[in-house]
Amino acid sequence: MILASILLAACLPIRTCTPTITTNCATPTPVLAWDEVTSDVLAGYRVYSRTGGDALKLTSTLPCEWADLDEDGVFESRNCRGSSFGVPVQRFDLVQPGVLYEFSIKAYDLFNQESPLFSNPIEVCCPPIYNIGSHGPYD
Repeated sequence: MILASILLAACLPIRTCTPTITTNCATPTPVLAWDEVTSDVLAGYRVYSRTGGDALKLTSTLPCEWADLDEDGVFESRNCRGSSFGVPVQRFDLVQPGVLYEFSIKAYDLFNQESPLFSNPIEVCCPPIYNIGSHGPYD
């Protein structure tokens, strides 16, 4: 009996939500975006997420892309997802409609060292994903 109550106390419920996005789009999706880290050695960002009160888990690694604009062999331009252009939340495999997720970001450098602190967290509630041409969400 004691073991059962300990296991029950350790179980954290998944927080549910009701999406508030209203649009005529077939599948409106929240998009994560943040201010760029201004470091010459920035290599990309890592997205962490969680539901309920569990620990943040790595959800996606988003490496920056470098471009040699004048084709002289030197990469002059860096574009990083999230800071240069947003990241659609529903592209992450873990996301389920109606579940409240908390996302935080960490930057990492060319030496694969992560920033010591997480970004400020943001809560996201995803709407249902609709099949193009249908009138209801996927099952």
